[in-house]
Amino acid sequence: EYGQSTGGVVNVVTKTGSNNFRGSVFAYSRPGALQADYKEFQSENGTVQFGKNEQSDAGFEINGPIIRNKVFFFGALNPSWETREFKAPAGFPLERLGFVERKRSNLNYSAKATWQIASSHRLDASFFGDPSKGDLGPQRLSALTAQTSSRYSSIEKFGGNNQTVRYDGVLSPTFLIEA
Repeated sequence: EYGQSTGGVVNVVTKTGSNNFRGSVFAYSRPGALQADYKEFQSENGTVQFGKNEQSDAGFEINGPIIRNKVFFFGALNPSWETREFKAPAGFPLERLGFVERKRSNLNYSAKATWQIASSHRLDASFFGDPSKGDLGPQRLSALTAQTSSRYSSIEKFGGNNQTVRYDGVLSPTFLIEA
């Protein structure tokens, strides 16, 4: 189906609207105060120690008709937050920093408009992404095992935004188009 692809093929299918309004709301939280303390194995090469790990997210989705039986919408928003603590191995130069917090936030979203042009022709426009940001500095495990600050994180914003337009049509009983 995808020709001579030598790498991975990613296919994202977002929900679509219908003639009924529907939606949902959700939330999740894992506070660090509920996590037990633990100590990991210390190797000769040094093992980064982990502290608290807090995660939370909340979101909603909604869909419905714009023009009944013709034009529909879908939208979803799911921001999330994570804070993790790391500590350089014993005897490493960055051990003096103690536990270092790595904070990250993501904004996952998707939106879709569908136009049912006729019973055998449909046009979709989709927008989705996960723009994210995190602190600069010793936020990576490899930075805490370095002898200097040369491995500090230098990427503050990551993730991406995507857009797509898709047409599906049935031209005859034996000829279909997807573009």
